[in-house]
Amino acid sequence: MRSAASQAKRGAQQCLHNFDRPVAELRALAAWYREYAGLAGNPLIWLGRLSTAEELERQASAAESAKPSSEIEATVAQERNGF
Repeated sequence: MRSAASQAKRGAQQCLHNFDRPVAELRALAAWYREYAGLAGNPLIWLGRLSTAEELERQASAAESAKPSSEIEATVAQERNGF
């Protein structure tokens, strides 16, 4: 059975064929960093990984806000269906 981190990373790899690759990939990587943060033995490393995830989410949101609404709806539908 695969861990959530490996599944998120695999999801990031699978989204390479989507026309919304940047947003979907950023969100998948953010999820991977959040999962990976849980493995940190050091609070500073944990915080760094969570900060990276938050930054990736901000970048994804900024990219989405720059898209026309029809593209945003398509992205949301893809993310609900697991990319």
